[in-house]
Formats: sequence, C-alpha cells, structure tokens
Amino acid sequence: MKFSYAWLKEFINLDLPPEALSQHLLLIGFEVSSMERQGPRLTEVVAAEILKIEKHPSADRLSLCTVTDGARNFSVVCGAQNIQVGQRVPLARIGATLPGDRRIERAKIRGIESEGMLCSAGELGISQEPNHGIHILSPSIPLGVDIRQYLPSADTTLEVEIGPNRPDCLSHLGLARELSLYFRLPLNFPQTPSLPSSKNLEAPPIQIEAPTGCSLYLGRSFQEIRVKPSPIWLAQRLSSVGLRPINNVVDITNYVLLEIGQPLHAFDQDKLEGKTVRVRWAKPQEKLQALDGKSYGLTEECLVIADDHKPIALAGIIGGEETSITDKTRTVFLESALFSPPVIRKTSKRLKLKTDSSYRFERGVDPQGIPQASQRAAELILKICGTPSLSNGKEVHSDDWSTSRSKPIQIESERLNKILGVSLDVGRVEQTLKALDPALKTSGTAPLMWELSPPSYRQDISTIQDVAEEIGRLLGYHQIPAEPSPVKFQRIRTLPSQNVLRQVQETCVRLGLWEAYNYDFLSQEELKRSGWSSEELEKLPKLENPISSDWEYLRPTLLIGLLRNLKHSLNRGSETLLFFETGKTYKSQNTEVAEESSLAILLSGLWEKKSPVDFSHLKGMAEQVLAPYVPVGWSVPSVPPRFLHPKMCLEITQHQKSWGTLGLLHPSLSKSWKITKEVWFFELNLELLHHLALQPKKAKPFSLFPSSNRDLSFLVQEETPWSSILQHIQKASPAELKSVHLLDIYRGKIINNIIIPKGMKSVTVRFSFISEDRTLTDKEVESFMNRILQALKSGLKARLRGGA
Repeated sequence: MKFSYAWLKEFINLDLPPEALSQHLLLIGFEVSSMERQGPRLTEVVAAEILKIEKHPSADRLSLCTVTDGARNFSVVCGAQNIQVGQRVPLARIGATLPGDRRIERAKIRGIESEGMLCSAGELGISQEPNHGIHILSPSIPLGVDIRQYLPSADTTLEVEIGPNRPDCLSHLGLARELSLYFRLPLNFPQTPSLPSSKNLEAPPIQIEAPTGCSLYLGRSFQEIRVKPSPIWLAQRLSSVGLRPINNVVDITNYVLLEIGQPLHAFDQDKLEGKTVRVRWAKPQEKLQALDGKSYGLTEECLVIADDHKPIALAGIIGGEETSITDKTRTVFLESALFSPPVIRKTSKRLKLKTDSSYRFERGVDPQGIPQASQRAAELILKICGTPSLSNGKEVHSDDWSTSRSKPIQIESERLNKILGVSLDVGRVEQTLKALDPALKTSGTAPLMWELSPPSYRQDISTIQDVAEEIGRLLGYHQIPAEPSPVKFQRIRTLPSQNVLRQVQETCVRLGLWEAYNYDFLSQEELKRSGWSSEELEKLPKLENPISSDWEYLRPTLLIGLLRNLKHSLNRGSETLLFFETGKTYKSQNTEVAEESSLAILLSGLWEKKSPVDFSHLKGMAEQVLAPYVPVGWSVPSVPPRFLHPKMCLEITQHQKSWGTLGLLHPSLSKSWKITKEVWFFELNLELLHHLALQPKKAKPFSLFPSSNRDLSFLVQEETPWSSILQHIQKASPAELKSVHLLDIYRGKIINNIIIPKGMKSVTVRFSFISEDRTLTDKEVESFMNRILQALKSGLKARLRGGA
C-alpha cells in the first residue's frame, strides 16, 4: 500500500526523514519496497513578472494584470489582493495542469479574456491551508522557467508491504499507530466533533437478510448535497497515493478508507426503488452493472446490497452504476458495514474482481472502526459538500455480533522470557502491553502475571506466543544479543521412507517428468465431477472449518489435482504433458483419518513432440520406478478403479493386496473434465516400497546363459484390451519367460501389404526367454511361442499376422 509521509506526520510527530523511517519500518516488520519523492503535479506553470495592474472594468474585486514570462506578455484576470508590480509570481499558462487534474483553459471573466492564471500556494499543491493570496516567488528566479524546481517538495510516498495478518495497518492511522507504539510517541488523531442532525431527515430502513454475510450495517443520509470537484488539498492527497479524484463525495469515502481503513460506499438515495436498504444473497439470474462499466452475472453465493427491487452494489466489493454519485445527486445514503471475509473473498475470486474495498474486507476490518469511519466521513461531507442536512446514523446488526473478537490472554513474565530467549525488563514489557490494552490487569510478583485483552483491530493476537512476538518486535529484535545455540547438532539419519521417496522422485525426474505439487484439499464440485456420489462424499474426510469451500475435503487420490494441472496446461497450448506427484492421500477409517503416501504419474499429448503417449510409455515408467524394489507383476483387476477404462487397466498386487493401478483414463471422466486427448494414469501406494525397502536384500546370481528374444505379431478384436492379452500370455507362459513388452498396437487397413480385417487390430509383443542352467535351443523357444500363440487363439480368437 502507498503511504503519504506528510499524512503520517499528521498523526504522529516524526522527527526523521523518510529514508530513516523506512529503516525503522523494516525493523518492526514492514518492508518499504519503494519510495518516491513527489513535487507538486504541475505542467506549464512558469515564473512570470507583473508589469502592470489595472482595475477590472466590470468587477470591483478583480484586477487585470499584464505579466511576462520573458518571451511574451499575457493578460490575466486575478482576484488576489496581495499582488504588486515587479513581483515574481507563478503563471499557469493556457493548457497548464494543476494538482487534482485541474486544467487551465482560455476563459472570459466578467467579459475580459484571461490568458492563464496566477496561482496561490494551495493551487500549486504546496499548502493545504486556505490561501486566497498569490504565492510570491523569489525575485532571483529566472523568468519563464518551470517553477517546480523552486517549490518545496510536497510529499514522499512510501510503498509499504503489509502482511495478510495485519489488515489493521492498511491505513495511515493504522501504520501511524504502529509507529507510535515503536517510538513511544502520542498518536494525534483528531476527535470528530458532535455533528448536527436534522429531526426532519431519517435514513431509510435497513434489513440484514443474510446475517452470515453481514454482521453490522450502519447507514446515514444527507440532503441538499452539492456534488462538485474536491478541494485542492483533498484531490492532491488522493493523487499522492495513486487514486484519481472523482468528486467530493466519492473522494471523501476514499479519503476515509485510506485514513482509517474502513471501506465506505455512497449511494444516490433518490435512485433507490422502494424505502428499504437490504443486505441479502443475490437471486438466480440477477445482474449488476457496476461502476467499472462491466455487467456481472450473480449467483446465490454473492452478497449484495439491494433496494426493494434490484441489487445496487456487490457488498464490500463495488457499487452499481445506477445509484452512483453524479453532479445531479442531491440526497446521499452513506454505508459503513462489516462483511464476512470468506464471503467477500469467494465472490471476488469468482468474478475476478479485486478492489481496495474487497482487499480489506477479505482480511478483516476493525468492528469499532465502522461508526468511527461513518462519523469522520459525515464530518467531511458537512465541511466541503455545501450545507447539507444530516440524519442520525441507523445501525443494524446480527444477533451474534460483537466488537470483541479475542479472549483475554494470560501472560506470565517468565514464560515471555523463555519464548524470546532473553531476560526482559518488566517495566518496558508492561509499558508495551498497556499501549495495546490500557485496561491491562496485573497480578503476582514473582513471576509477574498480566491479563491482556487485545484491541479489536488486532485479530492476529490470540496466544501468549503472539504477545511474545509483539513484545520482541516493538522492543526491537535487533536489540536482542546474538548467542551461540546451546544445542549440539548431530547428523540426522534419514528414515527409509524418506530415502524411498527421494529415489522415486529422482527416477521420475530422470524419466523426463515434471513434478506437480498440489494442495491436499479438494472441492465438492471437483469430486462430483470425478465420479464421487453424494453418499460416497459423506464417507470422505472433511474439514470442519475450511478456509474456502474450494478446499473442503481431504483428497482420496492424487488424480484430481493432476487433472487440474493438465487442464491448465492444455488451455495454454502445451503439447507434451508429462506430470508426476508424490504426496499424501486420505481415507476415513472408523472415527479416524488414515494417511497414505502415494505416487501418481499422468501422461497426455505427444511423446518428445513426435507420437502420442500410450500404454507402453506409462507401463515402462512404472516399471522403472518399481525396479529397485520388486519384480513387477501385473494383473487384471477384478474390480476396475472408478477412474480407469475397465478394459485398459492393470494393477500391482503383493500379498493379495492391490498396491497400485495403471491404465487409460475413463472416457466419462475425460468428458466431465472436457479433456479430448487420451490420458494415461498410474497411482501407487508408496507404503509397498517402504515395506520392501526394509526387507533384507538377497543376492541373486545372474544367469550365465544368453537370453532369447522373439517378437510376435497377431490380430485380435478391436475391443480386446491389453490386460486380457497379458492375462492369457501369463497363463500359458513357461518358467523361462522373463519379460513381456508391448511394442506396438496398429489400427488401420493394411500393414506390410497385409490386409487387416474390419474390427480387428494388430498387436506386436516382444518375449524374452532365459534359463538358469542352460542355453535354450531354437526348438525350445519355438515350442514356448507356439504354446503362447495357441493360448491366444483359443482364448481370444487371435490370428497370426500374415498366417492362419
């Protein structure tokens, strides 16, 4: 967030330059990422000399001045009384720009054309005090030069990184409050005076129909408002921190946002339909034309502010165009409210709409700042928006609303010393605690005990550890002496499971896979899209207090996260999609949650940008992962996994338990994820490898005899899955068969001048035979091959390609 140094100094008497302040901010946890010195925002304002002053022929209080910039003379109408011939003055020529985006145009004043304007200090943006006199320049300033180099620097803007746990510092008051604690200086926030309210004016009735989305809503009305450009000081202040001035009413709400940190919104009350302002959930098919010019389709999860007929604002995010403040507005309804952070975060994310208001509500605002901000805005509106009449504030809150968010914290002095590792001065600690809680309760002597009630704006303080952090931060971590650790460090032996995980990950990387790392949480929508029914969802581990409904369930498989990664990559035009992930999966086990360490590999798209990935690629990778631990034994699952094609899948079994599955993603699942490419997936329970890694290794001698390889090409029905082919091969295979590799599946009409009948496909398999005690003869190998071919013929009606 951008902070104005001059604005901060209004709250705290800082006697140090901005550069030094940035170093102190870093010490208390606020990094200053950039700093910009800002002179007055001026163009075409030059030094000029007054040559002649004459009375305006049509106005007693105006003068007609002849001035020169050294190159030519200008005739300028001026109303100031402090001008004299010979003075050097700032001349804004035609086309000049002044602070607040004010542009000087050629104009007639009481019938006399003015060729520019002589400027006061306020108009130049170097003073916020009302000043009707012209700013007099030094006579040594050359004529015609840009006067910015001769004006005092108006301000310095500091870009400060505010952490998500410190929303209380997203305002000038909040940061000044931190600095007052650190420097032990008083905080100079002016008290809002008692404001006169009209007995004849009443704010419209307010109804909170969505108490889970809004716990407090305060509104007040103003009549006879005069909407016009903001005064120079207000426009300049907003411009200094990067906001564009709009009009006095809107600028006041933005000013209070930056000053106090509470978002406000102003509605044109005359444009409300009906008598009641409602905080409710949006209705199906409702839309809102917002202030950014875009139309947003709303869902029943969107919180809106509405009149009796339609939404008029997205609560806590952005207002509607129809009730916006214009120069024709005469009655204003001012909103100050407390909206639920999860509700605002979800709506903002769904609509892809981020605003200064939503940024603060997502992180949480101070409940006690709501009436304070409304009162402060009302004070400014009464000052600079004409002479409006004001209603009393109308406050409505939900039944469970409370300004207090934190329970009292019991603090023991010795406990603080242990947490921070240093003996603290009790007096300084108590002084710091009293700055946080003026009603601090003290008891005991040795050790001393305190009871701290954190202020409503400090949502991040709830435990003694939080208090210790606060004490260390404000007293200065840099003041704590560095001491060698008394702990003797020893080399840590890694667990076998860690070694297995590292070896698996290294193997996957070596195979050319990209590692994915997803959160352990899934949404109900993703699980239902992946085939889980409502009854099955009830059996899955579910978080009691999820940060978002998108992270509601603990994942039962790594597949869904990888599908999300795949979909993201496909949408960005990626062609080679080779992913792996290692992580925990979860399942309910009676009243507890069981964790399993898993590996998943997902392949899609092209292999090395040439041919599509297929079964052989995935199976080969799976075997590479398993090779150091166990000879791979594949089998056809009796019950195919829900997410794999029932005729294109295999499983790994050990000790009559399934440890992993491999195959083609089920077409219905691909369709529900809107994925048109083939997706191959392998998932393995790594507990198998952890178990095998602990088993004693038995050395097995290699065969001293050569292996014999044979390739077999045959035709089978198109719908015959590889798992079925493999099953028939294994039934007929001799002990000498050591490996079976699928080389090729061809679907077409002709291969090597051989016609493939309709409804059939060509499959080529490589067999490797080896004996432990002799060299196999060709006759023996041919006998093995004939036995396998016969099993395929009888079981699958296979045909030898090119033969009978």
